[in-house]
Amino acid sequence: MENDSGRHNADESAADRARTDYLAGDFGSDRRGFESTPSVLAASEMAELDELRALLADPTLWAEPPAALEDSVVALIGAELRWFVPQQRAGVQRSV
Repeated sequence: MENDSGRHNADESAADRARTDYLAGDFGSDRRGFESTPSVLAASEMAELDELRALLADPTLWAEPPAALEDSVVALIGAELRWFVPQQRAGVQRSV
């Protein structure tokens, strides 16, 4: 359960603490005196967390996209919409 600061409170389970610590690379006793080691996690869960850690460690995930990307996407969507939205004829109003 999270408090207003977004951090977990004392109701947090040992497994939740272990997951958080494992993702952060912190093992052992935390500042609250709880033992939070990967040993409380199943091997399959640790493998999934390893995959997540690898994804988060990939610098391309955090790279800024080119500045023109937004304009390109908006232009492409606008071009596609022309195929789906009939053009209004001069002097003819469409009622919705």
